[in-house]
Amino acid sequence: MKRLQPKQFLPFFICLVGLIITIFAWSLLDGQQNTEKKAGKADFLRQNKAFPDELHWLARTYPNYTPDIASYQNILLKARKTDAQTKAMRQGKSGFDNEWVLQGPSNISGRINVIALDPSNPDSVWYVGAARGGVFKTTNAGTNWTPIFDAQNTLSIGAIAIDPTNTKTIYVGTGDVNISSFFAVGDGLYKSTDGGQTWQNIGLKNTYIISDIVINAQNPAIVYVSSMGNPMLKDTTSRGIFKTEDGGKNWEHLFSASDRTGVIDLEIDPVYPETLYAATWDRIRSLYESSTLSAGQKIFKTINGGDTWQALGNGLPTTDSTSRVGLSISHQNNEHVFCVYVGNNEELQGIYKSENSGEDWSLIGDTDILPGDSPLGGFGWYFGKLHVNPFNDQQILMGGVYLFQTKNGGTKWELAGSVWSTHADKHDIAFIDEKTLLLATDGGLYKSTDGGTSWTDVENLPITQFYRVAYNPHLPGTYYGGAQDNGTLGGNSNDLLNWQEYYGADGFLPAFSPFDANIMFAAWQNGGLVMSLDAGNNFDAATDGIDNADRINWDMPYVLSPIVSGLMFCGTHRVYKSTTTNGFPVWEPISDDLTQGNIYGARFHNISTVEASPHDLNIIFAGTSDGRLWRSLTGGTTWDEIVKGLPNLYFTSVKASPQYPNQLFCTVSQYKGNGDIPLIYSSNDLGENWTGIQGNLPPFSINDLEVLPNHADSVLFVATDGGVYGSLNAGKNWERLGNNMPWIGVFDLAYDPVNNRLIAGTHARSIMSFELDSLGLNNPNVGISQPQYPDKDNEDGQYQVIYNSTERQLLFHSLPDDNDVVPQVILFNQAGQKLLQTSLANNKLSLPLQLPQGLYFVTIIGHNRQNTQKVLIW
Repeated sequence: MKRLQPKQFLPFFICLVGLIITIFAWSLLDGQQNTEKKAGKADFLRQNKAFPDELHWLARTYPNYTPDIASYQNILLKARKTDAQTKAMRQGKSGFDNEWVLQGPSNISGRINVIALDPSNPDSVWYVGAARGGVFKTTNAGTNWTPIFDAQNTLSIGAIAIDPTNTKTIYVGTGDVNISSFFAVGDGLYKSTDGGQTWQNIGLKNTYIISDIVINAQNPAIVYVSSMGNPMLKDTTSRGIFKTEDGGKNWEHLFSASDRTGVIDLEIDPVYPETLYAATWDRIRSLYESSTLSAGQKIFKTINGGDTWQALGNGLPTTDSTSRVGLSISHQNNEHVFCVYVGNNEELQGIYKSENSGEDWSLIGDTDILPGDSPLGGFGWYFGKLHVNPFNDQQILMGGVYLFQTKNGGTKWELAGSVWSTHADKHDIAFIDEKTLLLATDGGLYKSTDGGTSWTDVENLPITQFYRVAYNPHLPGTYYGGAQDNGTLGGNSNDLLNWQEYYGADGFLPAFSPFDANIMFAAWQNGGLVMSLDAGNNFDAATDGIDNADRINWDMPYVLSPIVSGLMFCGTHRVYKSTTTNGFPVWEPISDDLTQGNIYGARFHNISTVEASPHDLNIIFAGTSDGRLWRSLTGGTTWDEIVKGLPNLYFTSVKASPQYPNQLFCTVSQYKGNGDIPLIYSSNDLGENWTGIQGNLPPFSINDLEVLPNHADSVLFVATDGGVYGSLNAGKNWERLGNNMPWIGVFDLAYDPVNNRLIAGTHARSIMSFELDSLGLNNPNVGISQPQYPDKDNEDGQYQVIYNSTERQLLFHSLPDDNDVVPQVILFNQAGQKLLQTSLANNKLSLPLQLPQGLYFVTIIGHNRQNTQKVLIW
């Protein structure tokens, strides 16, 4: 894992402070929501200005904002069945069955929720569960890792437990236990009896998020599971504590606090396994409510295996509103129980200790005692876990933005390691021995061999969660992406462990000028945009002119014109244009509000996608999060809505054809009903009319579309919540691409024309690539038959120029057959700058490898004629 270098501290710190302030505002809002009687949905949203789940569920639930998890699960099951049947019929003879290649990174990892150690070999055999990327296992202390859960329906992991009497038996609970704004639900509990080689779902499918699993070591057939349920809905049946006495064949629902309160932590007494402690948490995270606070956060205890439960007190907080609670038990003295309470400001309220099995509690740590002013960064709901060293209960650690510890039972607290020694946001700790610890963070796994004083990276865990991916035309084969909590990254498979981090925060779309190799852009949440003039070494703000009061998507769309250097467009609730050619962009609005208006709040009504035509600099497109799609033919002076024949859904992408000026594509997303509404459309008249091209494509949410150049728009690829699908016949038929990508969400696609690769930005397993040569597309329409532009003095002197992307050559046709004349060819860029001039041999012109993609002018002189045409280079 690569950490921010000193030059990046300032932007990272600014982003972190902004995030903390934002989440602190959420926490205050949550407290208001808990005490307020809910009105109708629209009224509630207007009155409370709720912050929804801006990208994931919002995009998949517009316009009714009601999640339909059952539809998604049904779509997934049907898609898996169809894919298996298709692969069986092909018998490996199709290029669609080739494998995806991991491009990286492996040194900058993603969020890990849980760590589990093999009790019989804790030095070497470890398991980690990722927020989206599944379960990984190492048998050599982290040198190499193997994904062991990829064949399952969901790779979002909340808990792992290993049978201490038979370490081949492993339980995995699915669902994202930290319930952030981008959480994923699971499909129950899985069990392996062969060390993770095979798995069986053993029930609890409707628990959605499993937070903990504990095993009775004296009778390992008895297993307890705690659940947070579906945070988007109120339901008692999915929340609470469940028990099996036969290893998972049958389950009993032991405990539920309320229809909105789950159990976030569960501990079992190491001496008396009939005694358990449970921490409850009132957590709702829907599109119109985000609640973390209530009086319902309590600690419960049972001494009879869950038959009865008693709420504990006597020294614990008694305020009307607290947040998340975490638990831990001493393995040296089982009567010593510890807990942490997050307060109503989402900061640390207190760390407490009981010396009589929970009967009485005393404060051993709070914000005044711990170093720093904000141990939990103002979003303590994201952490709330406590870890007592099982070999030395004088050492207690608490994770937050940073890691805190006491080595004397709570008398004195300090940072465990330097601030920058690990990635921010700590989620779990496992103890190999008294001095050797593993730490799970938002940026992967770390190891300490000195009790937490110093830390080293544990690498080779490709679980980075990318939002966007990009291809740099000046560095073919090098790929870039914006990742959750890991900023803007770049690298490739040749150096998996040395990817570079260019910018911090939550990264979104990187972009590169096709005209200048030194110009690079990086984006971060809520409209952050920076620009580099030195190929990514230094960045400065690039948002001059954008009104901060505008409604901006969490992932603000922007695009660089492929025709004119310096021309850019971006979207808030209106479209902005920048035409700066020297230095940094200066933006000005070129449209009114293109959404339906500020009905529910800023997050519900903004522009979600923009596109600039590669054929005409005056043609621009913009799609919104509330079902509107617009076109300007006048450079933004006027706008026409082009939604005839389209559904009222969230627009995820609009793409202009790279080949035909009037051809256009768009994609939308939803999960509702039978999935009988097409989610991908094409138009051959710039959006005047639309045709659904869903074909047999499963109705997953479509997150992005890539049109392969030079194939007459017949070769299409889509990024979906179930991987990547491709069509070789313009959308009539679709097949899932590759045989080794798990069923994960792919959020963005890019195309590398030099290597003929499709690049996928996954939100679970880093960046992957697919070699398109395997699809047998060796005889494409290799160029673009552009409209003819004869010289004004010689209208008959036309020729045809075609770009062959495979050979990176310009091919000239319809030239006079005269061997005595050697024509001259001149290549100009859009600024009129001459790039090369040479004699034409064999009607072919080889292009420099460093020539970036874009539109160019080609002039040919000979046979007493001069003629100029446009050509698109990919």
